[in-house]
Amino acid sequence: MDAFFFLPGMGNEFLSNPRVQMIFSFLPFGSLVGAFGWFTKYGGLKSDDPDFPEARQAVKMALILWIILSVVHAAVLAKIFL
Repeated sequence: MDAFFFLPGMGNEFLSNPRVQMIFSFLPFGSLVGAFGWFTKYGGLKSDDPDFPEARQAVKMALILWIILSVVHAAVLAKIFL
């Protein structure tokens, strides 16, 4: 499935430009930085909710998996663009 971004005044050559493809490839890393920043800022919250420790552990596991997949993503990008 191809994703189509409607950009007024831009033709198909915009998305076929390797530089634009590389920029779009790095977008997930910005989300990872935001998630890590949020966890750093709010990870120390204390709560009396009995489900809170389990939820915190699930978020930590998801962040670890996201970091691992980001390393794989970076390796693939390096192989493609370098």
